[in-house]
Amino acid sequence: MSLDIWSKCPHCHMRASDYNYTHNVTAMWKACGVYDALYNSDGERTETVIPILRAGIAFFEEHYSEMEALNPPNGWGHADTALEFLRKVADGFASHPGIVGVSK
Repeated sequence: MSLDIWSKCPHCHMRASDYNYTHNVTAMWKACGVYDALYNSDGERTETVIPILRAGIAFFEEHYSEMEALNPPNGWGHADTALEFLRKVADGFASHPGIVGVSK
């Protein structure tokens, strides 16, 4: 099971960016304040989500050891790749603004 999140063109509804990551790091998403931006932003404009993601990235970086302590015990997901995922989503949304799509 995983989270799929993407931006789509508001005019043609084609996906411009598409990202996928495991649900096993939801404790990290909640701790750094991006859970709702990732899971409950379907239909929102990317520009409303980007500042939340950027703030979450900054928190994640500043509290990396706390985030790493939330690594799932089953090994599916890790703080390193979770942070990389957040950066890719924020950068992708900035490069391809539009409407957020979410599948969970």
